[in-house]
Amino acid sequence: MKKYNFSDFIGQDFGMIKILDFKNINNSPKFLTTCACGNQKWLNAYSVIKGNSISCGCYREIQLKLSCSKYLSKNERLYSIWREMKNRCYNKKRKDYKYYGARNITICEGWLNDFNTFQEWAYNNGYAANLTIDRINSSGNYEPSNCRWVSMAVQNLNKRNVKLISFNGETNTLKGWAEFYKINYGTFKDRYRKYKDISKCIEIRR
Repeated sequence: MKKYNFSDFIGQDFGMIKILDFKNINNSPKFLTTCACGNQKWLNAYSVIKGNSISCGCYREIQLKLSCSKYLSKNERLYSIWREMKNRCYNKKRKDYKYYGARNITICEGWLNDFNTFQEWAYNNGYAANLTIDRINSSGNYEPSNCRWVSMAVQNLNKRNVKLISFNGETNTLKGWAEFYKINYGTFKDRYRKYKDISKCIEIRR
C-alpha cells in the first residue's frame, strides 16, 4: 500500500469534505473531516485520498439513485469521458496510449472500477457540460486530488507539449503573448524564432 504523509493533507478538500486533522485510531489512519452539510466525522484516510469517501455519508441517497441509473448513464457525456480516460491509460492499441498508460499514468481504484463514484465526484467538484477533465500535474494520475474541471483553453496550457514562456513575471504560450500584444501570431512566431526574446518581439515596429 502506498505510503503517505497524512499530515500534508490537512486543509485540503475532497469532494464535499475538508480535512481538519489526522491521527491513528486503533492502528488505522483517520482524518477528522467536516462535510458541506455541517457534520464532522473521522474517516479512513486511505478512503478519502482515493476518492471513495467524498461526504460524511449524507449522500447515500444520491449514491443509490446513481447506482439505479448506472446503465442509463452510458450515453451521457460523463460516461464517455470516463470510458475514454480508461482507454487512454489501459488500451495499448490506442494511439494516445504512449502519452498515458505507457508513462505509468493510472486511474485510482475508486474511479476505475465504478463509474458512479466518478460521476458523483464530478457532480460535486464543478462539472459542467462545457468543461473537460484535467490533471493538475500532467505527470500524475487520474485521482480526486489531481483532477479538476476546466475549459479547453486552460487544459491546452497544461499539456506537456505546449511551450510556456515567462516574461515580466507572467507565463503564457507564444500564441497567448501574441494575442496579448495584439500582434499577428505568424509574425510574432517568426520574431520569436529569430530573437528568442519576447521583449524584442514587441519592440519591433509593426
